[in-house]
Amino acid sequence: MKTFKMLLLAIAALCVTACENDEAAYIGVPESIELSADASIIDFVVNSNSNWTLTVSDPWFKITPKHGSGKTTLKLGVDRNVTGAERTSTLEFTSADGSIERVPVSQPAYVAEMDITAAQTVLVKKGEQLTLKIAANVEDWVYTLADGAWLKEASKSEEELVFDLDPSVKFDTNVTAKITFTSPSDPVFEKTVEVRPLNFAELTASGEESVTVKRGEQYTVKVTSNIDDWTYTITDGAWMREASKTATEIIFDMIPTNLVNANKKAKITFSSPSYANLTFSMEVQPISFEASTYLPDKSKMRAFTLENDGTENTAEKNHGSAYLFDGMWQTNKGNYHLCNIEGADFNYKHWEINTTVDSFNAGHGDSFTIDAGEAIRLARFISYPYWSWANNDPLAYEIYAYTGDGEPEAAWDKWVKLGSVDASHLYEDMKGVAAGAYSALLADGITVVIPEDNEIVARYYRFKMQKNGYAVGKTELNQWWTGRIHWMTLSEATLVAYE
Repeated sequence: MKTFKMLLLAIAALCVTACENDEAAYIGVPESIELSADASIIDFVVNSNSNWTLTVSDPWFKITPKHGSGKTTLKLGVDRNVTGAERTSTLEFTSADGSIERVPVSQPAYVAEMDITAAQTVLVKKGEQLTLKIAANVEDWVYTLADGAWLKEASKSEEELVFDLDPSVKFDTNVTAKITFTSPSDPVFEKTVEVRPLNFAELTASGEESVTVKRGEQYTVKVTSNIDDWTYTITDGAWMREASKTATEIIFDMIPTNLVNANKKAKITFSSPSYANLTFSMEVQPISFEASTYLPDKSKMRAFTLENDGTENTAEKNHGSAYLFDGMWQTNKGNYHLCNIEGADFNYKHWEINTTVDSFNAGHGDSFTIDAGEAIRLARFISYPYWSWANNDPLAYEIYAYTGDGEPEAAWDKWVKLGSVDASHLYEDMKGVAAGAYSALLADGITVVIPEDNEIVARYYRFKMQKNGYAVGKTELNQWWTGRIHWMTLSEATLVAYE
């Protein structure tokens, strides 16, 4: 009997085991997984009655574990979807018997949103700012700026963008600055704000339309402006010299000896270093009070050297006699492009004498000769610098007229001195002028006035230098340049004749 019971128990155990082996493997998984567009980590449960392994068709996320059995909690981590499009993948769970359960996974593209509060127009005033208030669901926004050189970033945070206004940059009031926002989080996102700049600076000036250029008299210009750093330049107005300047007026002394052409109006142009858009100009007609003069035709003039004159520099391409009479000269310190003619390019053009010490000792003087093209009675001789009244520029010189017949001779016995000038002070005066700045000391040149009672009518004139910038500033002279005290450079020469 005991043996039978044991046999029955063994048979029963085998039956139970057979029933268990017949149960089908299963894996309980979610129907699908839909992720948010932003970065996130989610948990989900997989139930199984057997071992399983996991594979992923397109792994743009991280998931763990990759195998399990029974009840298993899985973690899935994903970054923000910055691809600009929905992305999808499939989880494949494979059981021990080879059966597969698939779970689709999807994540929509992240969509950036941004609200911007900004003024549509702004007065571009020095020291002021433009602030853009920003409310966005992205913190990685960036911007680009077009047609907005007058805007300089001052600060940037998630909530606002602040620009300093820079009126020293020229801008067009008809062209808006375009600030375009984008975000790496959303490649298709773009939002543009446009701001139109308006001029803040204003200036008007007025004075008599014509003035008699009489010694001891003055000319007054009244100025009205909402800025205080305005400045001015004068073209064709060497006969006007500033006597005083305040915020509301400029007073000029009349210099009749500098009146070269009474038929040409002087032009006063106002500007500001802080406000590039500020521009205003006015013209004044001079009326000659003293003896009538005229400008001989410069196209007929030429400079040359006689056998005992200095040695002409013929090596430089922008050097030559024609440039001494082309009507262009330097007006801004050290600038070899801006000149007295608005819009013209001075472009380093000049006349130059490079006499060495040995040549000077051998009989070559610090002089050159001018053919006026016709016989004239000289009233004034005006010279204009090339080196801003330093280096080779003549600061003291004499003017001679040839009284002989025919072509001029080198010997000085037929040359009569008409006048002289010593403007050595300009060497020091120019030190107070900023590099690149306009200066009347350059624009007006140096004038030798010939007395009206001069009766000499001549075609040929001679320029004889006494001192150049090297000679005047010799205590500052580099030892290697001591030989340049006989060098001479001018950007222009003007001969004015009596009627």
